[in-house]
Amino acid sequence: MASDRPLSKKKITQQTISISPALKDRIEQYVIENHKKYPNDNGFKNISAFYNYVMEKTMDCFEQGKTIDDFEAFVDSEIKEFFEKNTEQEQMLIEYLSQQAEITQNNGIFYLN
Repeated sequence: MASDRPLSKKKITQQTISISPALKDRIEQYVIENHKKYPNDNGFKNISAFYNYVMEKTMDCFEQGKTIDDFEAFVDSEIKEFFEKNTEQEQMLIEYLSQQAEITQNNGIFYLN
């Protein structure tokens, strides 16, 4: 049977996780850089504050019914959007160059008008 008294009166608890050294370095660098950019943002005050901020936001998303797949879809959509913008610009450039260029039938040499 569970006790009615609180198990801890501490304001914080500690949890240990294992991450790769490379990920640890990336996170530390990210926090340091963003703390310099946004010194008043408590989310970048230190590594612990950053973890808390990220985990709270992540848990809020999960409580709203989001899943890990939703995070991946979001990232994938941003990457796709980035490349679609470039693709449109590249397509315009290709069309322009096609109008300006001639390729000889015989030897395939590329000439600009």
